[in-house]
Amino acid sequence: MCNIETDKIIKKLEEEMHIYYKVTEDYEKIMQEQINILKNTIEKYLPVMEWYLENNVDFKHPDLRIKNEIGPILGHDEKEDKLIVYYFEKRIIIKIKFTAPFKITEIYSFWDLIRDGYFLDALLGLKYIEVGYSTNIIKLRELISEYNENLKQIY
Repeated sequence: MCNIETDKIIKKLEEEMHIYYKVTEDYEKIMQEQINILKNTIEKYLPVMEWYLENNVDFKHPDLRIKNEIGPILGHDEKEDKLIVYYFEKRIIIKIKFTAPFKITEIYSFWDLIRDGYFLDALLGLKYIEVGYSTNIIKLRELISEYNENLKQIY
């Protein structure tokens, strides 16, 4: 037999349980939405990734000073000091050490990628493959201009 105090506790727990299930459902929905966005973005860029590989162009990330040759960089796990990369050849997300040749340290799921806070980094890394040589061309033109100015000063 329950007393009034335990009845209140049970009622509160049941209310919280319903809220918990609703919040969990919302969480899973938003996670799945982000997973779908990443998968669709990857699918969109597969031909570009293939072009990169066929032409020996390194993949880069706008926020990192690192490059690799196996696929777009989706993030950098600073705690483990590993790159998170979409491995084009195997069509999986992996974590790798910075050493060459690369060594897969673990396969990384879309769920883990998002849960660990790399959703925006991953999108940025995927979309950065559109940049290609653009930033290099701009930097080289700036250097050419600077070097020409230096030459003008001595002639």
